[in-house]
Amino acid sequence: MCLTGLRIPGGPSPAVALRLLDLKVPENAELNGNVTLECSFDLGNEGANLYCVKWYKDGYEFFRFSPDDRPPIKLFPNSGIIVDEKVAWGEFLEVNGGVTFPDLPIQR
Repeated sequence: MCLTGLRIPGGPSPAVALRLLDLKVPENAELNGNVTLECSFDLGNEGANLYCVKWYKDGYEFFRFSPDDRPPIKLFPNSGIIVDEKVAWGEFLEVNGGVTFPDLPIQR
């Protein structure tokens, strides 16, 4: 599951979710191979800034991208998902080997 948050300068605290345009997950992947996940969203308001993008598996967060944080990427290794930090940014990330198909139940 992919969640996004929005921050409007001078506005209230970040919104819980934005308009999700598309969630791309390959239908087929090599067993124990790499998989690229994409979460396309619309910030909607002019001047709005992305607060964060969070990815979850089985109710546990495994990846967070917050452009205002340093570093902007935070990984949660206890989820059992391995994310390649070199291929992870905002709307997309690559999940590395060791992940089998049942490990990626995608919720829309």
